[in-house]
Amino acid sequence: MPPDHRPPTDSEPWAPFHSRLDFEVSEFAEDTMLNRSQINTLIQLIRCCAVNIDDFSFQKPADMEKSWDLASDKCTEFQKFDVQVPYKNEDQLFEMYARPLWQWTLDLVQDPHLTNFFIWDAEKVYRHDGNKYIRFYTEPWTANTLWDIQGYPIVTRLANMVVSVQNSSRWGGGQIVGWLPMIAEDQAESGKPGYATFKNVVWHKSFYKLLESIEMASKTGEWVTCGDGILRCLFPMILILASADVGRCTMALTRGTKSLYPCPICYIKQEDQADVNALLALRTTELSQRAVKAARKLNADGREVLLKEHGLCNVDNVFWSIAYSDPHYALSFEHLHSYSSGLWGTHLFNRFKLHIERLGHTAALVDEHARFDLFPRWRNLNHFSAAYIEAYTNTELDDGKNWNFPKMHVHTHAFDDIENKGVSRNFGTKIDEVMHGSTRNAYLRQTNFKNVAPQILKLEHWRLVGKYIRDQLDDLDQNFQWEWDGEEPEKETPTDIQVFENVAIGAADADLSLNNLEQAKPNDAAFTRFRLTLAEFLSDSLPLYGYKLPSGRRIKLLPENKISPHKFLKVFYQSLEDWAGADYLRCNPSFHGRLRYNGALVKTPAGEIFVKLIYMFRIELDNNNTYPLALVQPLDILTGRISAKD
Repeated sequence: MPPDHRPPTDSEPWAPFHSRLDFEVSEFAEDTMLNRSQINTLIQLIRCCAVNIDDFSFQKPADMEKSWDLASDKCTEFQKFDVQVPYKNEDQLFEMYARPLWQWTLDLVQDPHLTNFFIWDAEKVYRHDGNKYIRFYTEPWTANTLWDIQGYPIVTRLANMVVSVQNSSRWGGGQIVGWLPMIAEDQAESGKPGYATFKNVVWHKSFYKLLESIEMASKTGEWVTCGDGILRCLFPMILILASADVGRCTMALTRGTKSLYPCPICYIKQEDQADVNALLALRTTELSQRAVKAARKLNADGREVLLKEHGLCNVDNVFWSIAYSDPHYALSFEHLHSYSSGLWGTHLFNRFKLHIERLGHTAALVDEHARFDLFPRWRNLNHFSAAYIEAYTNTELDDGKNWNFPKMHVHTHAFDDIENKGVSRNFGTKIDEVMHGSTRNAYLRQTNFKNVAPQILKLEHWRLVGKYIRDQLDDLDQNFQWEWDGEEPEKETPTDIQVFENVAIGAADADLSLNNLEQAKPNDAAFTRFRLTLAEFLSDSLPLYGYKLPSGRRIKLLPENKISPHKFLKVFYQSLEDWAGADYLRCNPSFHGRLRYNGALVKTPAGEIFVKLIYMFRIELDNNNTYPLALVQPLDILTGRISAKD
């Protein structure tokens, strides 16, 4: 319809939004699928711009990109290296992108803001179980390898940095430091021994570009003034290598999972992999170098026989160039690919479904739904209200399945890895898999899909620079806050959290009087005579725990006395696993729409008992002291039929 003849439109089509700007900002947030946290940040930035428009200088995307480019030299940047490898008398050229590893390491080691997160001395830690001292393992520096070496390893994830930073995505955590070239599959060459060797050579020559900057320092050490101002001689080494099966074989230069000796860590035979009790010689760099050196003195047939007997490839391993670094020793049990998507996901789960089918059911309810729903809702534990398995296969159950495969064997090295490198979260790939998300998003949303490696790595570097600047900003804001408050807080806690010695409570409800509480729960036996019982408890218990009674007399509470209810409790305690831990407990009638009243083990004057949380609150007495308390239901009392005698 011509514009002159259009019917009149609504003069405020954005209603019920307050304004057109409100709608367009909301539309932008919806189109870009921002989450609540991102929307909150967007709103704060817009409101900040409205007040300080002179501080916002960007007019177009190029202005922002220019600022990122100028800031890029704050951190070690990616460099492009050409890798040349001959194949069939013709040189093949590949591009390798890497941050020089030593310079990247120094970025972190020399940062004063990360000083408190570095541990420079290996430790052996013990706990006493009442009879003897038992050693336990947590961080890499509490394990055997660093104690034996007595050195200071700096790896892509800094092994001598506390795990809360080491395994995070913040500044100081793991970062992408290299981009290995991909070798396109050639159908005419695939499967040929020469082509497999060629791919291994490309991998190791490319990886050397990443390690080249630490080669000399690993052998002679390098004196570095660290972020705390102390001069230290640092020796970089490779402590942990984490990868799935194919990557493990490539790193160790073994012949793969079908070879005579498929394990890159030990000399297990192909036919013995299911034997978890087998005691076998471990591979070492020295043994591998000796075998390769001896093989190269033989003719082609003799060389192949000798290397086959060791399950090795005729290629120099890049990790041989780094002192105190053994790729066979550094390779570790990897839970994600070995169990989740390996032994269980590929093998045991399929067997389980075949058993279901053998019972005559192509579909089965697992444990009657309700039992799954009743499973306790613990923190960091996925909870399922129902479970269902459908078997799609008609394959007969093969009772003669061959269990000799690498994922059936690799967990035999898990215990040694824990003793040598600390707990398994130090050497898994799960924490690194998260980085694939940002890389994938960068590819899909921020590249032109052509020659993507330089584009993705530039964006990755901008993100790293952003983390560095954000860390500096947070530190600056914290210093300003301390100067404003006049003192440095002992412990940072959310505004809703209140700390009392070794406990912290949060998720506060509105204050209410003791009288109102009793009236709100007239049929709940736990709150019968609540005010009087609470007064008696405080009068009897405070002196037992070393607190003086207000005015030296037994406590009397009035109906109008108020309490502050809470639904969250955090308890700091000495764990028997790592001697440090915290539990998160809920006392909430509707936590994500579900009842959540956690249990706890508490210490009483009469001994330790299990209890269920019923109600948590704070109360302030006449002496102006505030006490966090919990009403609990003891679970150690015998239940059953009560006799007349009882």
